[in-house]
Formats: sequence, C-alpha cells, structure tokens
Amino acid sequence: MLWFCGTEFTVAAASFLLVLCYFPSKPPTPPSISAGCERLGFVQGLKALLTHGRFWQIGIVYGISTGVLSGWSSVLDVNLKYFGIGEDEAGWIGFYSMVSGSVAAFIFSRITDLIHHRIKIVLLIVLFGATTAFTWFFLVCLKILPDLKVSLYLSAILGVLFVNGAVPLFFELAVETTYPIPEDATMGMLTLMNNVGCLIFLLLPMDGELKDTMDDWMNPMMAGSCFICIPLMIFFKVQYRRLSVDKRIVMT
Repeated sequence: MLWFCGTEFTVAAASFLLVLCYFPSKPPTPPSISAGCERLGFVQGLKALLTHGRFWQIGIVYGISTGVLSGWSSVLDVNLKYFGIGEDEAGWIGFYSMVSGSVAAFIFSRITDLIHHRIKIVLLIVLFGATTAFTWFFLVCLKILPDLKVSLYLSAILGVLFVNGAVPLFFELAVETTYPIPEDATMGMLTLMNNVGCLIFLLLPMDGELKDTMDDWMNPMMAGSCFICIPLMIFFKVQYRRLSVDKRIVMT
C-alpha cells in the first residue's frame, strides 16, 4: 500500500508541475463550430442551471446512479464480509470493476459517436443492464441464486461497468441539453450531484439500526437506484442543441 500511495503522489505531483509550467486556457483553434460561438459566463451559467428543468432531470438520474455506486463501491469490503468474502478479495472485485468501467466508457462513447441522436437509447440500455447485474449480485448474496464466487465477480463487474461506462454519456447529454451554458458549469453541477448522492448513501450507516443491517439494504439500494433512473430517463425529452448548431452552420 505504501508504494501505491507513493506512486500516486509522484504522478499527481508531476502532473501539477506540468500544469504550472504550461497549460493554455484554450486550444489555438476551436475544436468545433459551437465551441467558438459566444457562451454565457461561468456565474451566469450556474444561475441558468438552477432554473433549467431538463438539466435537473438528467442531473438527478446521474446523481442517483453514480452517487450511490460511489458509496457502494467504497464500502464493498464491509458489504461482502457478511458473505464470507475477505477484504483482499473484495478489493480485487472493486479493482476489476473499475478497470472494466473505464474501458466501457471508451466503448460506449465511440458507439454514440457512430450513431448520432441515440444517447438516450444507449443510456436506457445501460441502466437496464446495471439494474439486472446488481439484482443478480443481490440475489447471489441472499443465496437465492447459486452462491458462486464467479457470480459475485461477474455481477459486480458488469454492474459497475454499465454505470461507470455511462458517465461520459451523461456528460455529453447534459452539455447538449444546456448549451450555450458553458461545459465547466454543467460538469461542475453534475459532479456536485454525484457527491451529494454518495454522501447520502454514506451517511445512512450513521444510524445505529442501519449500521447493524448494512448487508440487508446496501445491495437492494444499489439495484433500486439504477431501476428508479429508467422511468426518469424514459420521460426525458432530448434536445441536441449544441450538435444542431454545428450541423446548421455546416449545412449553410
């Protein structure tokens, strides 16, 4: 663990020094036509987000799904100890889950690049897959389904893969919905909502009764958080405002 923390510190310190030495505020040319158009200021953007109904709809879905996952993943060792899984093995399950989620993020992003105007459909498929995987995990822990380690590994990895893989899709959909509000304001608010969701999850065990029964509510809560997001996404009205600006200007 000491060498791991040392490696993290070295990478973080080197990155910090590189940013201090050279980190331009913007690229020489805009990456897209819409990026070069006039935007709201950061503070103005934050104020606009407060009354932006569709942003809050997608933000709540993001905060619930990814926030609960962040809290659930951080106490995975506590969760699994009730089912005879040691801390080391729980750590490996978490490691494989996070790596698979990172890879899935690239794959899902590339898929939505190839099929424009289909982010909502991909997110619905991903949320259904996450609900199924975490329900599988919950049923294995209850021994309703065969109590096999391979089932615990696969269900946990698939669940985290789907939710973490969807993160860039949530970001993209939120930016499209809120344009011309600047991306940094939108991303900052989404990150805040993720942290709020995680904080609520982690505060629940502070209640004595809930702390003693963590194995009873953590896993169904994880599956339920993904399931609740499905109807919220179904009724979400998508508008690709930024993409329409790029296409309209190109066509003219």
